[in-house]
Amino acid sequence: MSNHVMLWSCLANHTYTTDGGFDMFCVQCGNRLLEESKFCSKCGTPVPASEPIPPEVLEELSSGESETAASLAIASPAYEEHLNREEAEAPVDRKHSAVAKSRTVLWVLLPIMSFLLVSIGIAGDYLYQQHITKQVEAMIRTAEQLSLDGKYAEGQQQIELALKKRPSHPVLLNDQAVLADVLKLVGTIQSMDHQVEAKQYEQALKAVSELKKSIASRNGAVFTRLASQASLKEETFTVLQVTDRLAKRKTVTELVPLLADLKPYSGEAAKKAIQQVKQKIVDLSYEKASKELQAKNFEQALQTVDGALKQDVQNAKLLSLQKMITTKQKAFEEAEQQRIQKAIEASTKEDVRNRTEGVQLVDIHTGVDDYGNFVVSGTVKNVATRSVNYVTVYYDILDSWGNVLYSDTLYVTPYDLPIGEQGSFTNSYYNDGSLSSVNVTRIEWQLE
Repeated sequence: MSNHVMLWSCLANHTYTTDGGFDMFCVQCGNRLLEESKFCSKCGTPVPASEPIPPEVLEELSSGESETAASLAIASPAYEEHLNREEAEAPVDRKHSAVAKSRTVLWVLLPIMSFLLVSIGIAGDYLYQQHITKQVEAMIRTAEQLSLDGKYAEGQQQIELALKKRPSHPVLLNDQAVLADVLKLVGTIQSMDHQVEAKQYEQALKAVSELKKSIASRNGAVFTRLASQASLKEETFTVLQVTDRLAKRKTVTELVPLLADLKPYSGEAAKKAIQQVKQKIVDLSYEKASKELQAKNFEQALQTVDGALKQDVQNAKLLSLQKMITTKQKAFEEAEQQRIQKAIEASTKEDVRNRTEGVQLVDIHTGVDDYGNFVVSGTVKNVATRSVNYVTVYYDILDSWGNVLYSDTLYVTPYDLPIGEQGSFTNSYYNDGSLSSVNVTRIEWQLE
């Protein structure tokens, strides 16, 4: 081999340095190679084995003839053959290098892409679950509000829909159990309504009492509302029971327990029922005390009025009667003494007329007031020659056939009637439809 050909063969992958040495570079990518390297550290291209540079080549290079040698080598057939061989091998080397690069990139990208896909999936599922959670929370709020408004069945429907989205949600499961319990209790209340419609008041009130005890053992706003509903039902049932019994009770002793039944309640219906019971107590007591007063049984009359006033302390009708009885008792006692004395002294016709014809009945009327009570009213006149007081009218109340139903008395007001003055009297009775007319039997008075 000529020195020029040998020079090219030795310098194909070497560069001559200024200090007289040689550096090796990759023929594929130009990367600097380490001595004894088999492959390029950058692109992986195999490093072709190089022949040692003969001493004569080194001598030629060192003598400054490298340019001439290079030009000779380029022009030589061996150089051309070397170029052709490298051109043939270059595509193969580049192909291997591209495959290696593709594999490297693929191994790097695969984990990254996998991580990204998993992250996207997790994020998507998280957002979806958050959306479902918000829907469920909104449905829980709706169900609870419906329950607080008393729409228990609609609230239960909301809970059932929410459970389809979150079957194991603890709040939903708890609300489902609570509403099922509430609906059962509501069914109990509805059965009580049917008992009241059949006037089975005792059974209905007993059921309400048991229901209230059952609700008391439960906690929560919905049970608090249900407890209020049960209390209202209890009051309603009691009022209906008292109203039904009121018409059947004929004595004060029978009526007083009804007030005790109504005492725990403060609703409008209960207040009205209490007033009705008190009114009947007043009417019956007034009637009884008046009869006792007519019989001059003053102490018993006062006891009757006092007993009624315990139930209705401020009743004007009873207070007026109480005052009348006290005054009448005192006047009667005094009058008796005076009558004895005056009976002995009285001898003139005028005195007799004053005592027997001194008061005249002007008129008397009967009727029905706005409350359905039978009302007796009338007017008397002092026709005596002296003032009279404590005028008492005695009369009978008759039915439509003329039968006497009651015998009663009325006291004329004002109590003192000067000569020629008129006084009036009035009274009312609980009317069951049998009262028809009134007949005055006599009038009594005292002379001053």
